[in-house]
Amino acid sequence: MITASTAPRFHLSRLSTAIKLLAAAPLYLLGEQALAVTVVDGQNGPGFYDVIPGSHTDNYVLQRGATLNVKPGGVTREISASGGSTLNMDGGRVSSYSTTNTAVLLHHSNANIVNSSITSHSRGALDLARSMSQDSGSEAVVSNSQITGATYGATVTAFSHLQLLNGSTDRG
Repeated sequence: MITASTAPRFHLSRLSTAIKLLAAAPLYLLGEQALAVTVVDGQNGPGFYDVIPGSHTDNYVLQRGATLNVKPGGVTREISASGGSTLNMDGGRVSSYSTTNTAVLLHHSNANIVNSSITSHSRGALDLARSMSQDSGSEAVVSNSQITGATYGATVTAFSHLQLLNGSTDRG
């Protein structure tokens, strides 16, 4: 007579469980949560940051009058500017894969974008926004550049201004 046992044949030890978790850990590093964020504050520290070729590709948060300069060949993931901050891009590139954020968000801030590209592979590429309590918004001057989003290229709220000059394109 053959009898079947209901007891498991193997028992997972703590060591085997730890090894499996460690093997999966590098996969978590590929997620958006592992991407670095550089905060540039206009009232603490130098108040500006330069992204140059070879810089680590980060997300950037500008606040309180900070300035981010993306130099020719510089690459970033996402940029969020608020509180009168300034984004200067000349020959730079923003390439965002975020499913939650716009590639470049200007909230009561300014941007000068020349010979550059802003691409969002899953959302919008450029948002110009304002605070509801203020009568002024954001401003961006885009020259000879491409703004491409998966869902939209650019949005502009009330009191904000977007100028597309010299063959610039807005797609999405």
